Amino acid sequence: MFPNGPVIMQSIPGEYKMRVVGQFAWEASNGHSGAVHAGFVTDGASIPRFFWRFIGTPFGPYRDAAVVHDDLYNKAGQHKLTRKECDEIFYLLMLEIGIRKYTAWMMHKGVRAGGRSTWNGYFKRRQYTPGRVDIR
Repeated sequence: MFPNGPVIMQSIPGEYKMRVVGQFAWEASNGHSGAVHAGFVTDGASIPRFFWRFIGTPFGPYRDAAVVHDDLYNKAGQHKLTRKECDEIFYLLMLEIGIRKYTAWMMHKGVRAGGRSTWNGYFKRRQYTPGRVDIR
């Protein structure tokens, strides 16, 4: 759930990425919550181009959940959430914004299958320091 409404973003000229314009809060039904800060840059949902015709493009209707997921991965090692918990938050937020259960399930399976190397890359660059990020 996004208590402040949908995420406001602007495209970055010459790149297939977007920048968060204003900080926004999120709350998942499993009790976790946090905020994505203004200026965060995302490439949306990491959907291989071949699957765009079946699932949608990286900035489809699940975009806001994908931004949270990207932010959680980007902060790996700065919070106490596991990769599995971050992937579950992605799934729950998709359901909460009205994404069909099958689509949310497929996207969740995709990040479970393909997200390990990205998570590990971010995690190795950081160490957990209490209070550095606002995620519960």
